[in-house]
Amino acid sequence: MNRFKEKLLEEGRTQDWIANKIGISKTTLSKYATGKRKPNYEVAMKIALLLNCKPDDIFFEENTNNTIK
Repeated sequence: MNRFKEKLLEEGRTQDWIANKIGISKTTLSKYATGKRKPNYEVAMKIALLLNCKPDDIFFEENTNNTIK
């Protein structure tokens, strides 16, 4: 499970709820959740605020071996 989905579960939220709150389609949010697309900065911030975290916490991979991803 990716960090986006983990955070949804942790906060007790659904993709439908997030999509409705920020005014995007459920399909678009699903693509963000699966990593098929990356949200722009504004959308990433809105989602992160609703999930009580930072955009980096849910949309960007952790870099554990000091290489650029």
